[in-house]
Amino acid sequence: MELWRQVDSGDMTMKNEASFTTTLRFTIISSPTATVGSLAFVVVPSLNAADGALPPALNTANSTTTSNNHSLAIDLASIMSGYNNSSSSNRSTSTGVINYTVWIDYDGIRRRMLAYIANDGDPKPSEALYATPLTMSDRVPNKAYVGEIFGFLSWNMTVERAAAADKRAGSAGLSKTRKLAYGLVAVILFFSLICVAFIVTIVFLRKMNNKIKDQLDNLTKMNNKTNDQLDNMRACVAIKLTYSELSDATNGFSTDQVLGEGGFGVVYKGKLSTGKDIDGEKQERLVAVKRFEDQGYSQLFNDFLDEILAIIPLRHNNIVQLVGWCCEEQEVMLMYEYMHNGSLDNHLFKCSHLPWDIRYRIVKDVAAGLHYIHLELPHDVVLHRDIKSSNILLDDDLRGCLGDFGLAEGGITSSSTATAGGISSSSTATAGTGSASINAVGTSGYIAPEYKKSGVATTASDVYAFGVVILEIVTGRTVFVGDTHLVDWVRNVLHENGGNHSLLEAVDGKLTGDGRWRGYDSAEAERLLLLGLACTSTHPSHRPTTRDVLKIIDKSLPPPAVGGVRLPSSSVHDAGDASVTTNKRSRFTSSITTFFFQGRHTCIRSEVAQV
Repeated sequence: MELWRQVDSGDMTMKNEASFTTTLRFTIISSPTATVGSLAFVVVPSLNAADGALPPALNTANSTTTSNNHSLAIDLASIMSGYNNSSSSNRSTSTGVINYTVWIDYDGIRRRMLAYIANDGDPKPSEALYATPLTMSDRVPNKAYVGEIFGFLSWNMTVERAAAADKRAGSAGLSKTRKLAYGLVAVILFFSLICVAFIVTIVFLRKMNNKIKDQLDNLTKMNNKTNDQLDNMRACVAIKLTYSELSDATNGFSTDQVLGEGGFGVVYKGKLSTGKDIDGEKQERLVAVKRFEDQGYSQLFNDFLDEILAIIPLRHNNIVQLVGWCCEEQEVMLMYEYMHNGSLDNHLFKCSHLPWDIRYRIVKDVAAGLHYIHLELPHDVVLHRDIKSSNILLDDDLRGCLGDFGLAEGGITSSSTATAGGISSSSTATAGTGSASINAVGTSGYIAPEYKKSGVATTASDVYAFGVVILEIVTGRTVFVGDTHLVDWVRNVLHENGGNHSLLEAVDGKLTGDGRWRGYDSAEAERLLLLGLACTSTHPSHRPTTRDVLKIIDKSLPPPAVGGVRLPSSSVHDAGDASVTTNKRSRFTSSITTFFFQGRHTCIRSEVAQV
């Protein structure tokens, strides 16, 4: 049988040894006449070697670590002499015959030989009667004969071959190595994919940011070319500013400088340095800085671009001026001129009184700004889509300026059709013809009925909102009077008692009552009330264009003929309609009001940013 095998593993040579277990049953006869013979377990290189003298037994005094004849033996008689054959285990007969069982084990891994002995029929003892270190490959050839010298009743042997053990060990080792290698490759691939995804994301975001900056740079260059044609007092082409410049202007975006907050972010009051005068004194300009909040990279820049693309081409005395912009480190901001007198709604409804001549002029100012974005731009129409009294800002001279272009829609080709009377227009409701097909946005009470229903904004829907503002300015009332829309309330005044009641009863009581501010031009008041009703007609084609609106205000056209019969009530106005679906969020509004009395007029300094 093969007792060991030599295995080459790279630069090393190993000897894998077989393990085996052999069990012997034999009989010992105790008799004075019995002949004493040899009883041994042997491993010999050939059958002829078994016929000669026994090799030195491992468990005798003459044993050596090596054998010249490449064999070994275990003297069982010597082992049995030390076996304590107790009377309880003695199964001898009257003739002195005793049966024994011997177990001889060789552990090829630990390189040990062990021998156990017990009376026949008893279990294998837990402790070996004999044990010795042994390296089989040092004593015998790899193939040798195994057996016993002496008669025996039975013998069996179980061998775990060296080759099989080596194959299993090699297979297990290879499997473990492969698993480790596969795991390492998987980890490397995983982290490689993460790194690639991260790099691709960074490159994409940088390209997007650079593209946006290039667009803004091109817009600035375009506006610089037309700078010589603009009024030097009002035309200030928007400039590109750094984050640090705007941070310095607002004292590090201090909460003390906050003018208002809204869905887009926060508006700060700031002082922008404009250099020094001839005397070396530092020059500063008050500004309102609109800082967009971080609501996701894509949405942040979309909101920013929507507003700047709408406002940056606009240069008009009655449009709030964009001073500069910043697009840096994922921070986007717009900077507008600071309007010292705040928003119109504060003056009309809260703590102020506006004389009639100022009110009439504000109507004319806003009409001029609206006419500019509808009909005076070289190629396109800009739809404001959120005209209301809180979006009309007043400068130092209480001049009305149209502000907050966050919902504006630009790039629309104008197409208006004149109708009978010369004061009406019909703006078609298709994209590219003076309209913008989108979801209805704006503020409840100012949205035209057809716009609310179809979601298609037109120049006529802007005129409708402007008509509501006209009625607010003349009546001093908010867009809802209790549960009644302001338009319906004024119509009821017009047609009360069969139309004979004076329309002037709708005029703001602060202008008609006793007191310092009493007095107004009744003809102008009636003109504006009729104009407001015409602008808020439920039929878009019956509304005047901004060109005709200006002529009516300038008195070069007569007031519009609203009619002597009762107009259909605008049933679409609902005071309970507190919200209108929008695709953008609320504007910025905040006010801190102080009073300054100058001669006969009360001038309110309302620190408001409505941009």
